[in-house]
Amino acid sequence: MKQYELIHDFFNMCGGDVPAKTDISTIETDDIEAWLGERIDMKAASVERQEMKSGAIVYTIDLAGMRERFIFSAC
Repeated sequence: MKQYELIHDFFNMCGGDVPAKTDISTIETDDIEAWLGERIDMKAASVERQEMKSGAIVYTIDLAGMRERFIFSAC
């Protein structure tokens, strides 16, 4: 299994003065998309995937008026 540092941002799409909430953790998985699929209904969501020059993989997910960003960086 590969180990990743995960930065998970939750955004308030309704605006206002509520800042994004951020969680940082370490996860182990061999399949990032399967890991996400266990937590989010990927078929119902709008999903954007980016690979950064640093090697990080970024998923931006819009679902039911909520936006979340997952940034996976290899440890």
